[in-house]
Amino acid sequence: MHSLRLPVCSTYLLLPLTLVLAACNSSSNDSGTTSGTTAPTVSSTSPLDGATGVARTDSVTATFDRDIFATTVDGSSFTLAATGAVAGSVSFDGASNVATFTPASTLAMLTTYTATLTTAITDLSGNALAADHAWSFTTADGAWGTAALIEGENGDAYTPQIAVDASGNALAVWQQYDGTRNNIWANRYDAGTGSWGTAALIESSNNSADAPQIAVDASGNALALWQQYDGTRTNIWANRYDAGTGSWGAAALIESDNNSADTPQIAVDASGNALAVWTQSDGTRFNIWANRYDAGTDSWGAAALIEVDNGGSAYRPQIAFDASGNALAVWYQSDGTRSNIWANRYDAGTDSWGTAALIESNDVGAAYRPQIAVDASGNALAVWYQSDGIRTNIWANRYDAGTDSW
Repeated sequence: MHSLRLPVCSTYLLLPLTLVLAACNSSSNDSGTTSGTTAPTVSSTSPLDGATGVARTDSVTATFDRDIFATTVDGSSFTLAATGAVAGSVSFDGASNVATFTPASTLAMLTTYTATLTTAITDLSGNALAADHAWSFTTADGAWGTAALIEGENGDAYTPQIAVDASGNALAVWQQYDGTRNNIWANRYDAGTGSWGTAALIESSNNSADAPQIAVDASGNALALWQQYDGTRTNIWANRYDAGTGSWGAAALIESDNNSADTPQIAVDASGNALAVWTQSDGTRFNIWANRYDAGTDSWGAAALIEVDNGGSAYRPQIAFDASGNALAVWYQSDGTRSNIWANRYDAGTDSWGTAALIESNDVGAAYRPQIAVDASGNALAVWYQSDGIRTNIWANRYDAGTDSW
């Protein structure tokens, strides 16, 4: 509780009470004593205005030059914002005249935040800040911790892949040798505890498996994909992690051709549906195939050929979804003379693939290894490397969802 502190001066004791009060009101501020009509000010802040590299877990504080009416310092008069308001709690220490904003969660990396104290804040005499007081600072980058072993040292491990859900949990997959063959293993990172679980074997064949891939949906469910030898050829297999039960299901064969398949890739949409693509031989050349996982029925469909025979083999497909569940796949394919970049689009509305389209036309040199990314509206960008006869260059092409064209 604040108390009124009168100036201590023996001269005042000889004056009438009204003059003593007048002297108090006109005196300069001393040790937090409020001044009659002078607006309070902010004497210091933490972080300082313009500070960079601020720890993302720090609270934001402001110190006033005098005693402040505590109830005027609250979540509406002391705010923090970046692109939007930051959730948090506000407290005030009357002994030190320090107001504190404590964010409800860790602040974003490398982001500029602005703290604001409004004119709703007053001193004990009812004098408000003369104007809103605002200052800004920029948070630090992230920091790496200590490396952690996440597999049980059952043998040499290779080719890890990882995916993260909307809450920061992650699933990693890799191939690992058991002394006889390669197996596919997985482990989960729990963002809440900041720790990894126990590595789990997610396939049970007696033949070697490799080239694992993984994708996670917003709810933390995941689909892992890999190629596996059956004694005659390589097949494409998948397994699903259920976030609700915290467990993996049974591995499932997702293609049934009699020829070898390899280099699988997978992507998951916002609803947990997935599309897998891979390269597969037809006995004469290599083709691009796809299969869709339906989250509603928890099942895979039938594998479908998504490219046309141009006289040459096709390799290394990549795939990405938009926010509506449509997808675009890209790959490189020989025309008998050189490799070109091709694409095909999956339409979620019709549950079907379109017609493969050539998306580059530079006939000087071969093009290889395309990558693709799709935005929420369905527009996409594909990039690849391509020879011009002297050196290799990086090329790009854009898919416009509005016109359905490259």
